[in-house]
Amino acid sequence: MSELRAPTFRQAALFAILMDGILLVLGWLLIGPPQTMRAVASYKVTALIGLPTITQLLEPAHQFSVIGFHELGVLKVILACLMYVLFLLANAYYIGLLARTFRDLPTTATQDAARAWPNLLLWMLIQMAVQGVFTVIVMLFGDLIHGPLRNVVIGAVLILGLLGFRLVFLYMEYATVVLRLSALAALKKSLALLRVSRTESVRRFFTLCIVSFVLGFAVNRFFGVPVLMGTLLVNALVQTWLQLGLMESFFRAQERLQG
Repeated sequence: MSELRAPTFRQAALFAILMDGILLVLGWLLIGPPQTMRAVASYKVTALIGLPTITQLLEPAHQFSVIGFHELGVLKVILACLMYVLFLLANAYYIGLLARTFRDLPTTATQDAARAWPNLLLWMLIQMAVQGVFTVIVMLFGDLIHGPLRNVVIGAVLILGLLGFRLVFLYMEYATVVLRLSALAALKKSLALLRVSRTESVRRFFTLCIVSFVLGFAVNRFFGVPVLMGTLLVNALVQTWLQLGLMESFFRAQERLQG
């Protein structure tokens, strides 16, 4: 792909639409289609940081990833892993496009993607580990709760805890790609950036959460190919617009740190 010398909202959004469509089709072909095309109630609350994909909004029954690797051949497992690497590369490239709408950087977006994707992979593994450990802890303490509200309380604690973790490291991906930091250095930088931009960052974070919740509820409640494609377009456009604002906050916080 040729470099975009002066990326704009339109170019970043078109890249997000293109890559999300490619990843969705590859997922259905390589791993398998959704388990069901029926409507599913969805109350997922998340903040999409980096490349916005429709899969992140879907419930497990509507995702192609619900089919376990043990049901796939070796070749398909390898292809699925390569597809995930493609996502990480696209994620870093997309963040690079967002950054270059505000700043001229010494490297190209392609160079950023090639350097940053292993650190983004490590960050994804860290998030999975934290989610797994936190879920186990909450479930263990959940055994002490009795009554009809038990599941509601457990669910609320899980959501709030994981959202809190995501908020604390809100700028992790941006720091990794834009500042060219290692995963551990980016974690520390993310904490520092949040400290100097707390009110602004919290506002942008919850805006991302609300938009993702609304889109996730709609696409799962009225699930079907036309709705899926329509939501993919809307998600890419709206999330790109919101993340341009988040990227602006990121650079403003970085300037405050530098004095």
